[in-house]
Amino acid sequence: GWVRREMQPRRRLSPEEGEPLGRWRTLGSIALLLAVYVHNQWTRSLVYYIVSFAQGATTHSDRYMNVELSFDEQVYSLLAAAPFTIAFAPMSLIAGVAADRIDRARATWLSLIVWSLATAWQGSAHSAAEVAATRVLQGFAQAFTTPAGYTLLTSMTGPKRRGLVNSLYAASVYVGAGLAALSILLDRVVGWRCTLHISAAIGVVLVLMSIPVLRETRSQLKPTLTHQSSWIGDLRQSARLVFLSQPSVRFLLLSSVLRFGAGLSIGACLG
Repeated sequence: GWVRREMQPRRRLSPEEGEPLGRWRTLGSIALLLAVYVHNQWTRSLVYYIVSFAQGATTHSDRYMNVELSFDEQVYSLLAAAPFTIAFAPMSLIAGVAADRIDRARATWLSLIVWSLATAWQGSAHSAAEVAATRVLQGFAQAFTTPAGYTLLTSMTGPKRRGLVNSLYAASVYVGAGLAALSILLDRVVGWRCTLHISAAIGVVLVLMSIPVLRETRSQLKPTLTHQSSWIGDLRQSARLVFLSQPSVRFLLLSSVLRFGAGLSIGACLG
């Protein structure tokens, strides 16, 4: 079923499996992981829908970020893709390694805090440089969601439901992108700043819900890469594994940067 259950005769669970969560806690955790991933995709894509370079847009500075902050299409093309990609692509590889060694539940809601604060800052920005800084923070934080989310879902669900749950998680990408597009309607009512602040506030609500519900399912994490168990130490060592390893990994990093840069650039143009 939905919850990984022990089979008879009772077998001893490995340290990485830990004890299975209760049915309702598992369902709540799955729902929260889906909601967090939707929020991840929503907030990263919002910037595409709160700008306009059409004739007449200059009279609506409350609705369009580019009008109030006075930047043109060339600056926008850089803001929408480059800062986010530069942070997201390398951090995705680091997060994938770190997910085996850190508390994935904690990583999920801590990263959610960071990108929600970045989104709130974006809604209060007074220059294109500030927007670029918020995009870097979003890219840095949102890189942790996917590796932590997929592995948590795998450990929470039984084999029969695992494919369905992972498919729902993957579909959250499109739900979040759809919410970003629908945010045009919200922008027309409350303006671009309030639209960003509302999305950030929803992130804070998700954090408050996630802290008591989400739990690391492994009873014991993999041995840390440093002598002292710490987040900073593990992330530092994970980064070393990524950047100082074989040339093929560095090639993968470059490919990731180009891939995400191209995707975000297309999104910026379509938005």
